[in-house]
Amino acid sequence: MLQNMDKGFIECEFFEDASAALEGSSSWASCTKNGGHLGFIPYPDFQIGHLPSAWQRREVFQETVDLAERTVKLTIGHTSTDRPDVFRFSNLNRPGIVRSGSGWMEKVVHRSDVPCPCSDCSRDGVTPQETWFEAVVITARHVVFNEEEAKSTLVDLHYDTKESRKDGSMQRLQAYCFLLSEGVEDACSLACAAHDIKKAQLEFPLQLTLIPSTKPNIGKTDLCVVISHPHGNPKKITLGEVKDFNPSGSEFLVRYDSGTCPGSSGAPVIVFYEDGNSLVVHSMGNVTDGINQGSCVAFKMK
Repeated sequence: MLQNMDKGFIECEFFEDASAALEGSSSWASCTKNGGHLGFIPYPDFQIGHLPSAWQRREVFQETVDLAERTVKLTIGHTSTDRPDVFRFSNLNRPGIVRSGSGWMEKVVHRSDVPCPCSDCSRDGVTPQETWFEAVVITARHVVFNEEEAKSTLVDLHYDTKESRKDGSMQRLQAYCFLLSEGVEDACSLACAAHDIKKAQLEFPLQLTLIPSTKPNIGKTDLCVVISHPHGNPKKITLGEVKDFNPSGSEFLVRYDSGTCPGSSGAPVIVFYEDGNSLVVHSMGNVTDGINQGSCVAFKMK
């Protein structure tokens, strides 16, 4: 966890090699921000009863689960020297350093208009697949800064338990393209290519409806849910409240006391309020004591 923004800490987790990034167990055990990780609910254990009593509503629970199914772990094996100082990881753009963060799938599209651009199909002598899936992933831009870094990014879908890698329920995708998010400085999208997406018909029967929401009706004490891969570990859910927000300026910033750790950067944050809910990308931890911050990505889920 590095203090590398104007205030607070960016919450990528760093590893000395790719094998250490697979599990992150030692980082979890030695965490100084949330020792013991009380309140970090393993996603498979999450139930409606975990929600605060005022928010124990079927639609709140279901929307949380729907987004959790789309939440992914990102592992980035390269740091670009083109990063400006505000995004730069000091002395960490050397070979071998790997970092992890979180993100979520905005949509999955079945494509046949162009050949598949995945790494397997791009090899010499290989005929590319004519039909394939494109998955678009949203994360923080300090997690993945540009196309150069995107092409070194692995995206783990359904990394829900330690057994997910072994039992085949997890799927690893390779990003191939980088897209900026308009109007939000610390957000971006990655495009991933795959010949199939596990459980695609079950979990992505309809795309998320994302509606511009420049003035979300957020208030203090509204429910705030973070879904992330802290320390590169399997998916966890944390619950808390909105503590502050800034509706002015170029971005809508939200502060909350829901738990986050290194590895949570880029995670989806859902803010529930009485007449809707908004999506926020997690940007920083400990902006003030125990309070974390994210940027509303100008989306509202319906």
